Amino acid sequence: MQRVDGKPTLIYDNLKRRRYGRRLPITEETARGIEAWEKKLSGIMCGRARNPHQLPMRSITCLALEYVIGLPA
Repeated sequence: MQRVDGKPTLIYDNLKRRRYGRRLPITEETARGIEAWEKKLSGIMCGRARNPHQLPMRSITCLALEYVIGLPA
């Protein structure tokens, strides 16, 4: 997620169609959710990402486990 002209924009790659750097405008609410997730993600040491956009499977598993543990009973 980046801000383009001050507006939140999701940047993604459509690998199947070989369209890279696609831009999708998103709402401020969605942007806040993504920013909160990125902040939470930065505090979890579950493994090293191969690149900023892909997590190794063990990291996803660790994140899911920490999420479930954090749910109220």
